[in-house]
Amino acid sequence: MTSNNTDGREYPMNTEDDKTSGVVNKVILIGHVVNEPDVRYISKTDDHLAQFGLETEPSVIHQLVCRGAQALYCKDLVKKGTRLYIEGHLQYVEQRHPQLKDFQWQNAQVRILSLQLIDAPERLVYPEDIKRIDFRRKK
Repeated sequence: MTSNNTDGREYPMNTEDDKTSGVVNKVILIGHVVNEPDVRYISKTDDHLAQFGLETEPSVIHQLVCRGAQALYCKDLVKKGTRLYIEGHLQYVEQRHPQLKDFQWQNAQVRILSLQLIDAPERLVYPEDIKRIDFRRKK
């Protein structure tokens, strides 16, 4: 497939296989945490998952999610009211109604790539290599 431009030349148009080329998916947010992070251990992937909300302006709340060492960082240092600087990307998660099999929708959430505490009262000590520490609950 080609497209004609005003200069008379033909340019190739994007095809189905080329949907993601040239796409930028970057989110930068600054705001206050509205709830304590919900941190869970996922045994299937041997990983941790943290979810919480960030209010960027009155009544605008973004759902955030992070995994691994970042999730454990959130568990220890991020509390309700903490001011954060977040860099991440937008992702959509498909949800289904528990009783209605055909009823589904998508929720937008921000997958955290980088997280920084703002206005922390003091520098909190945190292990440099969190991956060496086993935070899984003992059974």
